[in-house]
Amino acid sequence: MKNYRSARWILLILGLIAIIALTGLNVYTLYNLRDTRLEADHERRNRQLKDISIKLTQELNKPFFGLDKLNLISIDSYFKRTGEFPTVFKEEVLEVLNSELFTDVYYTPYEVNPCESEPILRYDSEANAFMEVISYPKLVCDGTGVARTRVNTIFINNFDDAPHNNVIGYDTHRTLNIALMNTIDRSTIGYLTFVFSKENLVNFIKPSIIDEFGNEDDSKVAVWLHDWVHDEVLATNAPNLPFSVDLVDYRENLNNFPDWNLKIRYNTIESGATYTTNLIKDLLVLSAAVFMLIGALLFMFRTAQKERKLAIRQADFIANVTHELKTPLAVMQAAGENIADGRVTEQNRLQKYGDHIYHESIRLRKMIEKLLDVAKVDAGRALIKPAPHNLGELTASFIEHQLPYLSDKGFTVTEAIAKNVPVSMIDPDSFETILSNLTENAVKYSAETKHIHYEVAVQNGNVICSITDKGVGIPSKEQRFIFDKFYRVEDPLTATTKGHGLGLSIIKNHVNLNNGSITLESNPGSGTTFSVSFPIFIDNSVSQAVPNPGSPENKQSNKNNIEYVG
Repeated sequence: MKNYRSARWILLILGLIAIIALTGLNVYTLYNLRDTRLEADHERRNRQLKDISIKLTQELNKPFFGLDKLNLISIDSYFKRTGEFPTVFKEEVLEVLNSELFTDVYYTPYEVNPCESEPILRYDSEANAFMEVISYPKLVCDGTGVARTRVNTIFINNFDDAPHNNVIGYDTHRTLNIALMNTIDRSTIGYLTFVFSKENLVNFIKPSIIDEFGNEDDSKVAVWLHDWVHDEVLATNAPNLPFSVDLVDYRENLNNFPDWNLKIRYNTIESGATYTTNLIKDLLVLSAAVFMLIGALLFMFRTAQKERKLAIRQADFIANVTHELKTPLAVMQAAGENIADGRVTEQNRLQKYGDHIYHESIRLRKMIEKLLDVAKVDAGRALIKPAPHNLGELTASFIEHQLPYLSDKGFTVTEAIAKNVPVSMIDPDSFETILSNLTENAVKYSAETKHIHYEVAVQNGNVICSITDKGVGIPSKEQRFIFDKFYRVEDPLTATTKGHGLGLSIIKNHVNLNNGSITLESNPGSGTTFSVSFPIFIDNSVSQAVPNPGSPENKQSNKNNIEYVG
């Protein structure tokens, strides 16, 4: 049995450890899932920045796609022969200028060096012609240098891999430069330099930011188009948020504008609020499931423990009842045999044998009645017949009938019954069973001071009947178990006192059946008070209620106190 008990505890501990481990794993998984979702959201935002950079490159290069279709060799031949570009070439240039991203376009022949202020050509949209100019911005020199470098790089990396008739290069956000190529002999014909309008370029990029991210309040992120060379914010979706490099969580360089880049700040608190809310919900559900699982495990363990104790009590009960049933039967059988055989002829001995048989039969009947009461309650067939009764009168009648028995046992009996006790709905047989069992307990467990006090009082709309003894009392840790079936307090006196642990269980059942309640007050060595309470059915307006059973006011009322001395 001890090994089984140890095994149950080991299994309980292992079960709790498994639940805690699985709970920890689930919590870790939930937090990791929240972080993964947040990281995925950040990655999505980063891809949006990349998309803006790619889209910007495509949009900027789109107007120049028409140059790929032109025969630049014939155009160059036409230019050298007439000093003017053909109409088809000027139409392509005009289409680029119509994008409003550029303010001017210059053409520099290959053999001309604009860095030495040599004359070059500038497109005049009104005249629809390239006109020679000797005064032009220095950025034309810089742009032409970028284009030459770009061409040299392509030739080094094998021009055959990119046999286009033009090569595009950017001088930051200032110019877009196109080297016009002769694809036959791999020579440069000349350079077109398109001068950017910074304001229009910014206005071209800003809508892409708004389209991709919306306002900061909507997207929970702040995006800046930043000129890091001059530390200038060119465009943003969060104008009310002051820019600081410390706020930046990620940056994406613009392919064509190395001085500009896109910077983003994640509002982790707000953007993660949804994921955190979902995490809290998941944790609450998980906590509820864990608590229910642990509760169910503990409940099953406790139930198993109770069932085990109950099985032990039932086994002890069967053994005790078997022994106690045999004892009165043996006494009655022996006395009956002696009388039947004619061995006893004297009147005094016959009366003595008759008393033995009578008392043992009463004892046997009481044990059988208890067993029948328990069986009825367990089977749900404990029938009662409640009717209006005065509990004061029923208690006084019970005391009157029990007084000879209690006097023979050497008990002093006192009572304090209030006048005009209100009527309660109760089954009189149940009430008698309650008083009888409580009285029997008082008799059993009163070792030295043999005193029983009966009291009936009215309090808070209830009639309260109390029985107080001066017996051994009940330890506080045992009090919550004493109404359990087959339970007996482990005490030297109770160990030598006959009983089955059924009396108080029967009392509680009868109290519950009559819509009442039972309480106790007890201290070891000082006695015990059991109080049963039943609701008032009919209130007598002239009833005199005792404030509290056993209170000093009630004990000092000599008019209602009656003492019987055995």
